[in-house]
Parts: sequence; structure tokens; C-alpha cells
Amino acid sequence: MARTPTVSALGMAASLGHDAVTACAAARAGISRAGPLPVWVPNVDTQDPEPVVGHAVDGLADGFEGTGRLLRLAELALSDLLRSTPAADLRSAHWLVALPESLPPSAPPGLLEPDAPAAEPGDAAPRLAPERLRALITRATGAPVAPQRFAGFVGRVGWVRAMGHAARLAEQGTTCVVGVTDSLVDPPMLRALHAHGRLHVPGGSVGLIPGEASVWLVVGPDGRRAAQARVGAGALGVEPAHQYSGRPPLGRALADVVTRLGAGADAWPVTDCNGEPFRSGDWGHAVVRADALRASVGAAWYPATSVGDTGAASAAVGAAFAIRGFARGYAPASAALLLAADATAPRGALTVLAP
Repeated sequence: MARTPTVSALGMAASLGHDAVTACAAARAGISRAGPLPVWVPNVDTQDPEPVVGHAVDGLADGFEGTGRLLRLAELALSDLLRSTPAADLRSAHWLVALPESLPPSAPPGLLEPDAPAAEPGDAAPRLAPERLRALITRATGAPVAPQRFAGFVGRVGWVRAMGHAARLAEQGTTCVVGVTDSLVDPPMLRALHAHGRLHVPGGSVGLIPGEASVWLVVGPDGRRAAQARVGAGALGVEPAHQYSGRPPLGRALADVVTRLGAGADAWPVTDCNGEPFRSGDWGHAVVRADALRASVGAAWYPATSVGDTGAASAAVGAAFAIRGFARGYAPASAALLLAADATAPRGALTVLAP
């Protein structure tokens, strides 16, 4: 008999705190800790160089860059998880991780360039190798993770895929740990985003404000441990008119995954909108197309306003906010509708419900 998949533990690190309770409480209070980052770009009005502003994890992540920074963020969030879940309980778990999405090699084609080829991710090396995460998990839990108990996914929608896989394993009685880590505040990533015209720059009115985060969730069968949330249904889709396609946003795939999911108007949306015109257009068109979104858009949450764009971790940050909302009694409904849209074609949605 299938068992209900539940979330029994949560670990998190973001700009608002090095643990889930602190970070989510600060977001609830409307606190923002955006500050200057070590990359300077021209002000759009004066052309004078000014620092990019973003949401970095200060203190315990200072001095780390590249892969080292990603691993440090993952370590901080794992430490938070292990404060509520003994390492011994996780040594037999399956580990499912969503890895940071690599940018396509070229900038998005302009909408006035109809003959320009669409840009795709290509064969760029992953920004975080799965083996490095496996080694980190081994150190944290004190036991090696066998290859058959470890799987990697990619991007924002990769996290939705990982949660769906974890839910299916939980229904069979298996406990999983689902994790994701991403950072858009590293200098190379900031320069690439600026070159692609996606970054919010001084004097500008639109563009993403970079952030970073790591989130780990323990997903297992109900009854094994006290539940903080239940994992509902998920759906995946493909959007041909994506940000790097050179086509205007239409929101068809995002609306389709929400419609197929069957989420009602009582589920409040938690979206990964980040201030970019394309993503806002995709979201706006999806709201018009999907009855459930149109009925609930007034209750939508936008985590990027609190912690910036956290890349592949965006939907997981939204899940953390929702789970703490259930725990503290300020969630606007008993079900959160988590939305994920990669910069390229993948789209996904997942429901997380109060325990």
C-alpha cells in the first residue's frame, strides 16, 4: 500500500540567515540584506562604474568562490539539517540533488532578430560536480553514499524532478534527502549575467538581483517522523518560447503544468519571478491562461524579493518559506503551489501541503 510522502526536516542557508528558522522568519518580517558585490558595472544613466547589488550569505561564506562557495553553502545548510536530524538516521537515505544550471554560451537573441538561432545550454561543464557533493555528504554523515543511493538533476525544474522522485520512493517506504545549492553572486556568474543583459544594474529599472541559497529536505513515508508538510502532486512541461529562444514569452507551458496539476484556487502560488522582463511576461501570460493562477494571484509569494534570485534553489527556497508558514500559522492556505521555470525550456510545478 502506498504511503503518503512527507517532509520531516528542513535545513537552509541564505542571505537572511544560516538556518531555516532565522531565514524564513526574517523574510516573513520583510527584512532584506542586499548589499554591494565585488563586481562593478556602468550606471545606465551616468555610465560611472558602480557595484552590483545582491543578496550574499555573509560571515560564514566570506572568502569562498566558485565550487568552494557552492560547497560551503551546502555545508551550512546540511549543518542546519543535522541539528534536527541525527546523522545516523540519514546514512541509509537516498540523496537526490539538483545542481546549478549552466548559462547558455551566448546571450538571448533579441526579439527584433527573428532569424537569430536559439541559444541552448550546450555541453558546458557543471558548475558543481556531483562527486564533490557526495564527498561533502560523506563527511557530514560519517558514512559513504553508495552510487545507487545518489542521483543528480539540473536546474530549477531539476529540483521539482528530484522531489517527484523522492515522493515516489517515500510511497514505497524509502527515506530521501533532497538538496539544492546555487549562487549567482560569484564574479564570473555576475559578469556572464551582465553580458547576457539579464542583471539588474545601477540606475536600471529591471533585471534580476542575484542571490544564493542551499536547501535540504528530508522526504519520507508518513508516520516515521513528525511531518512538517506533505508532498503533493507535480507536473513538468517544455516551453519552446523560452528566454533564449528569441521568441516573446507566452506562458503556455507554465499554465499547462498548473492546469494538469489540478491545483485549486485555494493553493497559493509561490513563483520564481525575479525582476527580469521575460520571466515576468511568462508568469503574466500563465496567470491569464490558467484559471487556478488567475484566481489566486493576489496571494502569490515572490521569494526573490527577500533573498534575490537563488537560481536552481528558487523553488526549494519557496518550499522552505511555505513549510515555515505552515509551522508558524501564517500560510495563506493549506497548500502552496511551487512554480519553477528554467531560463531555457523546462517548466515545472509542485504542491506542498500543510501536515
